[in-house]
Formats: sequence, C-alpha cells, structure tokens
Amino acid sequence: MYASCGGMEEALREFNKISKRSVVSWCTIINALTQYDVDLCAMDLFRSMSLECLDIDDVTFVSFIKLCSKLGNVEQGMRFHDQVIKRGLDANIVIGNSIVSMYSSCGNMIEAYSMFEQLPSRNVVTWASMVSGYTKIGDGASALKLFERMKIEDIEADRVMLMGVLDACANIGALNQGILVHQQLVVSGLSSDVAVGSCLINMYFKCGSPKEAHIVFSSLPKQDLKLWGMLISGYAYNGNGRSVLKCLDMMQQLGFKPDAAIFTNVLVACRHAELVEDGCHQFRVMRDQQGIVPTIEHFGCMIDLLSHVGYVDEAEELLDMMPVQPDLSGWMSLLSACRRHKKVQVARRCFNHVMRLDSSVSAGYLVMSKIYADAKLWERVEELEHHRKQALVWKKPGRAWIEVDNRIHEFSVGDKSHPQIDKIHMKLRTIKYDKDECTPLLNSRNNKQDSRNDHCERLAIAFGLITATEGTPIRVTKNIQVCRDCHSASKMISKIEARPIIISDTYRVHEFRNGECSCGDWI
Repeated sequence: MYASCGGMEEALREFNKISKRSVVSWCTIINALTQYDVDLCAMDLFRSMSLECLDIDDVTFVSFIKLCSKLGNVEQGMRFHDQVIKRGLDANIVIGNSIVSMYSSCGNMIEAYSMFEQLPSRNVVTWASMVSGYTKIGDGASALKLFERMKIEDIEADRVMLMGVLDACANIGALNQGILVHQQLVVSGLSSDVAVGSCLINMYFKCGSPKEAHIVFSSLPKQDLKLWGMLISGYAYNGNGRSVLKCLDMMQQLGFKPDAAIFTNVLVACRHAELVEDGCHQFRVMRDQQGIVPTIEHFGCMIDLLSHVGYVDEAEELLDMMPVQPDLSGWMSLLSACRRHKKVQVARRCFNHVMRLDSSVSAGYLVMSKIYADAKLWERVEELEHHRKQALVWKKPGRAWIEVDNRIHEFSVGDKSHPQIDKIHMKLRTIKYDKDECTPLLNSRNNKQDSRNDHCERLAIAFGLITATEGTPIRVTKNIQVCRDCHSASKMISKIEARPIIISDTYRVHEFRNGECSCGDWI
C-alpha cells in the first residue's frame, strides 16, 4: 500500500520487517523505487535480491534495464543482458526493446545494433530507440539510413519515431528529408502537436531555415515560454540578433517573463550580431529589472561580446572580477579573441588558465599555436606542439554532411573513400582563391604541403558544386566549428561560383553570399 501511494520510506521500513521475502515482495518494492526515482536504492536492493538467488520476473528485468539506462550504467546493463540470455528471455520483444534502448541511451551503438539484429521481431519502439541512439552520438546519417530501412520493411512510424527522425535531420542538416517528414506529419494530423512542433522548429533552425521555423511556431495552437525560448535560441544560432530582440519584446508584451535561459540566448544573439550596446543593456535589464542573478553563462556571453569587438583588456578584467569562478568557455572565448586582435601576452595568460582548468582541451593548444604562428614565433609553435603530443591531446576529428537528391553524403578530413573523390579534388584545384592569412599548426618554414583542401567542409562543398542543381544553395553541416581558413575559402567560393553556401556548425549558421558571411567574420 505504501509503495503504491508513493510513501517510499514507510514502504522500505515495512519491507525490512519481513523475515522471509518472496519474489513478489522483492519485485514490488524494487519496481516502486524505480517508479519514484529512488534509483540507487533500487539497484542496491536488486543486488541483495540476487544474493538470495531468487527468480526475477520479466517486469522486474525490464525495470532494472530501464534503470541502467537512466543511470547510464552500461556495465550493469550488460550483466542484466547476460542474465536475460541465460534465462532464455532475449526473444521477448519487451525485454529486447528495453535492452536496445539501454545500449542506445548509453551511447553503445555497437551492442545496440547487435541486439537489434538478433531480435526475432521488431516494432516501432525498437526502431525509434535505434534512431534516437544514433542521433545522440552525432551519427544522424546512420539514423536516417535506419529510417529508410524501416520504411522498406513496411513498419509504420509513430509520433515518437518521427520526432526522432527530425532530430536526426537537424543533427546533419538534412533539410529535404526533414521537409518530407514534416509533410508526413501534416497528413497524419500531428503537425499541431506542441512536442512535434518543437522538433520541427529545431530542425528548420539547425538547417539554416529560420523563416520556415517561424511559420511552424506561428501555426501551433499555443505558444508557451519553452516555445518562445526555442524561437529565440534558433534565431540566435542563425545570427539574427534583431529578430531575437523583436521576439523578446513580443513575448513580454504577451505576458511571458523571460527566464535565465532565454536571456542567455539573447546575449548569444547580441554577441553573434556584434550588438554591444544592446547586449550590455539586456544584461542590465536581466540583472536589475528582472531580478535574475547572472550565471557563468551570462558572464561568458558578455566576455565573448566585449573581446570580439576589441575590448580585450576589459573582457579580461571582467573575467578577473566575476563573482563566480570563470569556466573554460570564458577563457577560451578570450583566447580566441586574442588571435583576432593579436594580443599575444593576454593570450599566454588565457592559455595558462585554460590548461589549469583542463589540460586536455585540444582547442586551447590549436588556438595558442596559431597565435604564435601569426606572430611568427616558430620556436613557441614547436614547443607547444611537443607539449600537446606529450599530453596525448588530439583534436576531435571533423566530419561534414551534405544532402544531395535526398541522399546524405558524409566526409571526414582527408577522406579518400567517396566514389567521386577524384572529381571533388579536381573541382577544388580549379577554384582559384587567395590563401587565408592563417597558418597551419605546423609552421610554414617546414614547407609542409598545404592539406587544407582535405578539410571535410571543403570536400562537401566541392561535392555539392559538382552534383547539386545549378543555382541551388550548397548546405553543409559540420560536427565542430568551421576553421578560419575554410571560412575564408567558403566566402571566396560563394563569390566565384555565384552560389550561396550555408554551413551549420556547432556554434552557429554561416550563410555565405557573394564573398560575404552572415557572421561578419566572427570566427
């Protein structure tokens, strides 16, 4: 009774009084603890139950596998999986789905796919877990391939599945496939669902289509604070600072009070659009009028804004005077600005702070090395490179995706696997543009062959130029921030080829037209 009413302390007290506990009593208390989020206690009880060698029913197995998903405990999940196999329960679709979901939510897609393939039957829940898992680890291409396979096997997608597919489309910039899913949602009558609408808004913004995102927002029957927050966040990601400020005014006129998260995105938008006065004004409004205590994220936005427009010393002073301990992103923002404004001494101090906070940050080494290279301090470059290798710090491999004729093509740095790679390199060689002033990590006096045409976004752009319909925008998505050299190259290519190029990276959307970028060279 206590367990069913949520009185977990009383339920545990009564359970501990039982001298001889049955499987039913164990399963009841464990399932109740899981239901009411007393997760670690439930796991401890399961271990005690296992020591008593009691049989576990299907429902409890599912509860514990779900608990492993929730805690991210893949090792314990594997042990449950082994017990499921020993008891011959692995053909049970409910248990099988919970195992697939556990591996997927823990990011172990190799084991998830293995279990997925072993299941004698699969339903839409199984497929949705796999799509969600691939999207979570940043592999939207595999998620969409699985969705295509599901359609071939004539499994009807439900609301949850289609939302997962929209997230996958957002993940890799698959705008055309996202539009097809949107059409399917309209036909099925689900497009007015608020949760579905949120996924659509996110997909359109991440794919660099803010107008379509706003149309979806306006079509929803009810706009709450969360949706307004998504709209502001999306415009900020696309660099539309003025649109963000208009949305902020509009939502307040409608009676919505912006929270700390919304103000973070407002400041991000001001930062992207170089709206220094507006950014400072909104920071004061948030603190003095709205009564919101500035967080480290808010200070980070202000530091990024000030340092980018040249107030590097003021930004460093703000970092030193912050009422909260500066985090890694604050020092990295200032370090990046030091390169733009050639502040070598300030950069050294920033780099030291970055290393004290986390010596494994590859971006810190990369930016500092380029600052030294710009200043032609080659011995410093070599010294830094030596320290980086000793620390076993490596940059996250870049990946880029482009959608052509509803098919996703993926490129990595130095990719040789694409069937049209020779044509891609030939196209890149025919484009005559000035080299960017930035220098590769290895200094120029080593006379290393310039391999910047092997960068994944350039490969994707070149592939789009030789395959996409003439005059259509080239849309590329990248899993890390676009580098300065590729940014400069993209500007020149957009002018030479007379084609808009849209690159969505982890930081923002860059829209290149006629040799200019919407970010105002915020890179």
